[in-house]
Amino acid sequence: MPNKNYDGHKSTLKKIVFDYESSNASEFAGLKTGAINVGYLDLSQYTARSELTSMGDTITPEYAFGYSDTQLNMFPGAKTAKIFDHLYVRQAMQMGIDEDAINKDIYHGYAPPTYGPIPTVPATQFLDPELSKPIYPYNPSKGLALMESHGWKMQNGILVKGSEKMKFVMLYVSGVQAGQDEAELMKQDWAAEGISVTLKPMPISTFITITSNPKQPNSWQMATGLGWDYNGPGYYPTGGELFGTGAPSGFGYSNSEEDKLIAATHQPYTSDTANLHAFWRYENFTAEHLPVLWNNNAATLIVNSANVHGVAKNYDGPDGNVDMQYWSLAK
Repeated sequence: MPNKNYDGHKSTLKKIVFDYESSNASEFAGLKTGAINVGYLDLSQYTARSELTSMGDTITPEYAFGYSDTQLNMFPGAKTAKIFDHLYVRQAMQMGIDEDAINKDIYHGYAPPTYGPIPTVPATQFLDPELSKPIYPYNPSKGLALMESHGWKMQNGILVKGSEKMKFVMLYVSGVQAGQDEAELMKQDWAAEGISVTLKPMPISTFITITSNPKQPNSWQMATGLGWDYNGPGYYPTGGELFGTGAPSGFGYSNSEEDKLIAATHQPYTSDTANLHAFWRYENFTAEHLPVLWNNNAATLIVNSANVHGVAKNYDGPDGNVDMQYWSLAK
């Protein structure tokens, strides 16, 4: 309901009803019947978009200022930490993620590859031009060779070293078909490197509860389907809360050089250029050192019916703000 005491722009709408949909299919059905006026189109349903646009619906891609990732459990006490703590393991796994294919075949070009903690889209001053191309291009053969150079051997399709096996369970957020397709493609490509992954879908609330609890470090091994939004270009996107030792939003990754570079981004500098270069040094090390595996930054496809105005104009993806007080209904 409109807040009568709000001093800003007054809404012309009497109310907005938020309706939780349990799946992409149910949301699509609601958009198609008109039961939902503003919603989202999962990219797995992109080929059916004409069923909405033919009714006059508008579809607009919005990109968050942040990144999507695959999280590796490096919490102290986690059995997987002794494997994932090795940079070469993380490098090999990153080489097994085909971001170009994910963008083209799953997200229809609406999920540009990301090669570090700052996305390539939307454009911001924080992206070092050096990171507009991959540090670890997709190359499973090279990833396998890297693992073998460190003593891992293939046995029955799985890399083994002593008592350790490259065999894991990966959680992913259920209910989003494109996310499931992405997880399945990663699983398939990692298999070519001798990395066996079993997929386990999970509701987002349970997913977050499990992966963010360092007190139960062995409740998960790998997880994909989420990431981090920096809440707008005005936000300083350094990694202290994410990648520093003991970071509250981290997953156990710890590196003394990372800590120094993060601290350096908070020091005073004599110019904006010097400040930005300090940030880029942090950004490049983080991109190369892989505290998480980098995934595509998929757009959110905003759908609004023809009689609702001001939705796309007042949906600021990079800022994460949806200014609904500017929405209006056609008379």
